[in-house]
Formats: sequence, structure tokens, C-alpha cells
Amino acid sequence: MKRRQYVNTEDGVWFDVDRHDNRIMCCDCHLVHRVDVKVVGKRKRVFMRFRRDNCATAAARRRMTGLSELLKKNTELVKPKPPGLRR
Repeated sequence: MKRRQYVNTEDGVWFDVDRHDNRIMCCDCHLVHRVDVKVVGKRKRVFMRFRRDNCATAAARRRMTGLSELLKKNTELVKPKPPGLRR
């Protein structure tokens, strides 16, 4: 299955969405929601539906946990030597 790409945005920035199957991920906790947007009537009222995507959330958290563990291991391997010690 093809991995979904998430749009990287900053806090408070507006972004364009499609009408169906938008996925939004929290940058802190990696909770993923599917968002559907519907425009109705002559006054163009906008309705939105948010649904939690547990499968995508679990996958995102696994990816980020694996990435952070890898970074943690790499930084342990490349510790800077204190000044004055030369070999």
C-alpha cells in the first residue's frame, strides 16, 4: 500500500483541502484524522466531518518512534570528545 504524504504546515497557516479524504496529523502526538468537507446550498455553507484514523495514527507513531530511537542510538555513537583528549 502506498504511504500517504501529509502536508507540512505551520501553526496558524491556512491551507487548501480537497472535498473528501483529507488526512491531518498532529505534529506533537501524531494523531491522524480524516476530514471531509461539504459545501451546501445557495449560501455556500461549509460542513466538515472529522473522523479519527486509528490505523494511520498507529503507523505514524510507529514510524516516529522508530525514527527517534534511531536518532537516539546515532547520537550515543557520536558523542563529542572532551577538549584536551587527543588520540
